[in-house]
Amino acid sequence: MYPIDMQIAPAQSPRDRLSVALRIFYLIPHIIVLYLYQLAAGVVMLVHWFVIVFTGKRNESMQDFTARYLSYLASVTAYGSLLHDQFPPFGRVDPGGPISVSVPGAGGDANRLTVALRLFIVIPAGIISAVLSFAAQFVAIVSWFQIVFTGQQSEGMRDFIARVIRYSIQVQGYSALLTDEYPWPSATGFSG
Repeated sequence: MYPIDMQIAPAQSPRDRLSVALRIFYLIPHIIVLYLYQLAAGVVMLVHWFVIVFTGKRNESMQDFTARYLSYLASVTAYGSLLHDQFPPFGRVDPGGPISVSVPGAGGDANRLTVALRLFIVIPAGIISAVLSFAAQFVAIVSWFQIVFTGQQSEGMRDFIARVIRYSIQVQGYSALLTDEYPWPSATGFSG
């Protein structure tokens, strides 16, 4: 199993049709908070890159901050992609909520070479993630119509969106230096 994983609570039925219909408007404050959080996380990741390259160790507080950002990103993305109807708390993940992200701690040595070259190494996974995310956006739009008109979401569409988000979070976690294990699509059930 990949060190960074995202668990999603089982689908609820029937879905909240009004909440889904207005989801884009509900997301606006989260997008603003996420943008600010992303700026701070970017600074922390840059400093953490230098720490790892020069010491060969991950800093626990920087690892934790980046992991919290990644968890919040996963929560907002899952909500925006219609995987659940529970409005996420701002800047954090509800421990009893529908989304949980597990990230390895800062213990142990980090691979200094792969961290130094991470920006280049992650490119293939980033391309795969971008293509899958584009497909998931299309599926989410179709799913939006299905939920608004029927109150139900196809299990296949929900599963596909969940796998894409899980893989995207793994790629982002890898690029954010949270692990040295490369994020292969097969880790989330995509086979190649």
